[in-house]
Amino acid sequence: MVSAMLVLAALAAGAASAAAKVPRSYAECASLVAADPERALAAADAWLAASGGGMAERCRAGALVALSRPADAAVIYERLAAGAAARPPAEADFYALAATAWRLAGEAEAALGAIDRAIAIYPADAALRIDRAEANAALGRFADAIEDLSRALDLDSGNVDALTLRASAWRQTSALREAEADLDRALTLSPGHGEALLERGNVKRARGDIAGARADWQAAANQSGTAAAAVARDNLARLDAEGGR
Repeated sequence: MVSAMLVLAALAAGAASAAAKVPRSYAECASLVAADPERALAAADAWLAASGGGMAERCRAGALVALSRPADAAVIYERLAAGAAARPPAEADFYALAATAWRLAGEAEAALGAIDRAIAIYPADAALRIDRAEANAALGRFADAIEDLSRALDLDSGNVDALTLRASAWRQTSALREAEADLDRALTLSPGHGEALLERGNVKRARGDIAGARADWQAAANQSGTAAAAVARDNLARLDAEGGR
């Protein structure tokens, strides 16, 4: 009898726990995504089953991205965008999120299609132009990337990320003078910017300035915990393996 009572108590506790997993708001669910994406996905599913609607789906997509399933998330974001047609700000936001998720999934063409739809709604949004430039760069369409980044800088002249990305695109087209000008401007606006230092090292390497490249890559590598630092360390390791040539 005692054993049966314990089983019933455990079942009741489990039911209560399951009920507690249904978030009361998107903010609560999003907070859970950051802390524990597996639990967040289960919570979003429970919320969706409890008629959580679009907010539950958005939270589910965020959890999927955090769980390295960006393609599944992109499909959800595009579905949400299609359902938000009467509300252009939300529609554009969802297409932008879909583009980011597609890019994370390595699906550059799909990312480009999603961001094209967002830009059709807000053509004067600098952040969207930068997103499309990244998608075009991933496809090797550097001239198109430069065009969007130039438009982004017309809209936001002090955008260091746009300057750095455009410098990278210039380098890919062998326009090293233009790349250097963008990087000088970026590092004047934000001294010590890791991505700009990394890219300036790339440009110096392309120029044959090995000592200069090493110095910039080392400065970027010193910013531990950043993506730029990891790439810079790889570049330094390759340089050492080549005998510093």
